[in-house]
Amino acid sequence: MKWKVLGPGGGGGQFYPTISPHDENIVLESCDMTNSYISLDAGRTWSTFQLGSFTKAFAYDPVREDVIYAGAQGLFRSKDKGKTWELIFPNPKNGVKQRHMGDHGSTVLLAPPPWPQNPANVDAIAIDPENPASIYVAVWSSFIKGTRTDGKRGELLLYHSRDEGETFECLGEFPVNQEVAAYNKALCIYIDPTSPINMRRVYLFTTAGLFKSQDGRNFERMDLPEEAAGINCAGAGRYKDTVLLIFASDDKIFTSTDGGRSFHPSAFPKYQHEKNILSDIGFCSIAVCQNDARVIYAGVRNFREWSGIENRYIRFTGVIKSEDMGKTWRWVNKLGGEKLPPTFDPGWIADYGGWWGGFPLGLGAAPNNPDVCYATDFGTSYKTEDGGQTWHQVYCREFRDNAYMTNGMDVTTCYGIHRDPFNPDHLAISYTDIGLFDSRDGGKSWVHRLNGVPRQWVNTCYWVEFDPEVPNRAWTVWGSGHDLPRSKMFGPNFDRFVGGVCKTDDGFVTQRKSNRGMNEYSNCTHILLDPDSPAGMRTLYVCAFGKGVYKSVDDGNTWKLCNNGIDSGNLNAWRIVRDSRGTLYLIVARGGKDWEPENPGALYVSYDKAESWQKVNLPEGVTGPNGLAVDPRDEKHLYLACWPRYDLTHEFAGGIYESFDGGKTWVNIYDERAHVYDVTIHPENPDVLFFTGFNSGVFRSDDGGKSWYRLKGFRFKWGHRVIVDTYNPGMIFVTTFGGSVYHGSEYGDPDAVESVAEYARPPW
Repeated sequence: MKWKVLGPGGGGGQFYPTISPHDENIVLESCDMTNSYISLDAGRTWSTFQLGSFTKAFAYDPVREDVIYAGAQGLFRSKDKGKTWELIFPNPKNGVKQRHMGDHGSTVLLAPPPWPQNPANVDAIAIDPENPASIYVAVWSSFIKGTRTDGKRGELLLYHSRDEGETFECLGEFPVNQEVAAYNKALCIYIDPTSPINMRRVYLFTTAGLFKSQDGRNFERMDLPEEAAGINCAGAGRYKDTVLLIFASDDKIFTSTDGGRSFHPSAFPKYQHEKNILSDIGFCSIAVCQNDARVIYAGVRNFREWSGIENRYIRFTGVIKSEDMGKTWRWVNKLGGEKLPPTFDPGWIADYGGWWGGFPLGLGAAPNNPDVCYATDFGTSYKTEDGGQTWHQVYCREFRDNAYMTNGMDVTTCYGIHRDPFNPDHLAISYTDIGLFDSRDGGKSWVHRLNGVPRQWVNTCYWVEFDPEVPNRAWTVWGSGHDLPRSKMFGPNFDRFVGGVCKTDDGFVTQRKSNRGMNEYSNCTHILLDPDSPAGMRTLYVCAFGKGVYKSVDDGNTWKLCNNGIDSGNLNAWRIVRDSRGTLYLIVARGGKDWEPENPGALYVSYDKAESWQKVNLPEGVTGPNGLAVDPRDEKHLYLACWPRYDLTHEFAGGIYESFDGGKTWVNIYDERAHVYDVTIHPENPDVLFFTGFNSGVFRSDDGGKSWYRLKGFRFKWGHRVIVDTYNPGMIFVTTFGGSVYHGSEYGDPDAVESVAEYARPPW
């Protein structure tokens, strides 16, 4: 059975819309949560493929319409229109290994020169329009923190292949402006199709400037206007025999039609600065119609205009358009104030507290049709087919009564999928960034459920607990700090995050704040109900990150701290697990950011309903406990999921550990390099175990952890946890960090075509 994605679609950062020059119905996009997407029907539906990291560039072969290139932690090529992919640079024939590095398990390729010897990613790709064997690739190589004393963060290298990617030659290092907040340091490579094929003019835009070659090999830096201190976005194209070069620097757009010898500022109204306020970037993305460069689309971020009527600055985001090579511009999607223009349909995000996704992170114009352009932002993807007169979202389908369904583009982090014990068709998903959604039709369509949740809490719903005896009653836990327990959240201002508990008696139609006795700055990450407590006076336990454990004995109406025995040096309470005899285990997450001194996590046990806690030994060297499972046949038999530690050379003390004596001693049963998020025991057969994490796969054991195999077809890089679907025998849910919820067979999909080459699978 094929894996199916459940959820409302969208909801996270989407990037780099790229339309095929052969067929404008074929569109590629990526997201910042490692997935990439391809649509063959102009955005009505999307299929995903997974290359192991954030894909930052796409390119189509100019001759063969089935051949596509993608730049991630290496350069990949597909010869079947995105169904399968192979790594071509670095060349696997020369020996390629991989490392899953840091708190996010970032995929890093290790290969001999000319590939960089530091973590690297492909920022830009260009293929000669008349000679597909000629490929240019810009690669940003980041220096590992702590390895440099000169303050340099990395280097941008340009490579060229003359043999369709079989070999690459490094053409040199290029300067970048590392202070510009750009996702890519190389912004654009353009091969001038009007130049002789054996002496190509090639242009490279970086965040520091424009570089030009007259022979395809040797580059010189071009002079830019003095007011262009750095480049935020850039593009190029041609109209007849004229080549247009365009870039944006802070609050100005500049164009050149003489090969970069001179640039002229645009006539768009000047970006206005508020007094004593640090201005954001005015222009953030550019798309040029490749074969009709008269038409350009540009993304605007927080453009400020003074309103004399309202006597204040008004901020606008959206898209502007030029039809005369950048000489003049006009708004074609102007977003600001409280109301959306009637020409813009952003989908369900329009109702999410005025958050419409934000400014255009990416724009992609059809190479041969200037009326078609796609835009992406932090929550949505949308397109125009009439030159900007109207825009329509392409990430979800709308049903009745504000219900939505994904069309295959999901960019949402979730922690659990929760089934109503009184209605198996009623499901809820607890999400980061977008809160809570529920479905009344078994997952076909989803409704946003935020009514009654304090607005300042509405970022992340970390967990849901249904009452097993009272219909429609449930508790939800919330926090304004998302993505816990990832280390990027730990900073000097962590205590600013707020959160708490809400309660519903009508199945989430309405919720109400229920946190009396809790600190308002309680970013809550888990809630557990004691099934032995009476209905109406339930005992509940809540993990409050940075605060410890709260307990309620009156159905969640009032709460008290229960931290007796917990080390006050780390109160990052993450999850509570209860065994069949009522013993509680508390997982305290590791603190500290990458490459900084860590605050070790811990494991505690309570035999008196959280009134006191005792520390349980962690496996030797382990500081990042993440999840715990207790064998229902033997309460002393434990499985512990762990996040690895890491240094400049390797990962260690992660994986899965097993104990037969209640945690006194442990043995590693899955490779300590693995970033394991949680481990799950099958409720019908305790010898069957599942786990997932940040290493591209769901894994299963049929012998209690003695051996493991990957479930075929599931390739999402960042998994969270496996939840067995007890209502549908043989099925499981998989929650993810950035791909919503997957639903499929507990044995995987035996007929799945693996989308990525063998090298990219975990080495263990």
